Amino acid sequence: WCRPCRASYPRYQALARKYADDLVVVGISDDDDADGIPGFAKDTSATFTLGWDAEKSVAGSYHPGSMPTSFIIDRNGLVRFVHAGFREGDEKQIETQIKSLIQ
Repeated sequence: WCRPCRASYPRYQALARKYADDLVVVGISDDDDADGIPGFAKDTSATFTLGWDAEKSVAGSYHPGSMPTSFIIDRNGLVRFVHAGFREGDEKQIETQIKSLIQ
């Protein structure tokens, strides 16, 4: 699991808690097997849904350029914002974008 992925999950968990009534966070792994997902969730304190893209169909549909890539999707199912990679502080911009969609 990549370091940026590991750094992002606690931030996404905090956002999921803060906006629990308006935000659904889902993490998708496209690793070759699902064995590491439970341990990764525990290590990062992620309680949001984590799935495994065994057939790489999600990755094939969304074409993430790097890991992690986050897609902020509005209530109508439209991708409104995309974040490639994760650096400390990115969660502030992501939160601003989330708030713009739920206000």
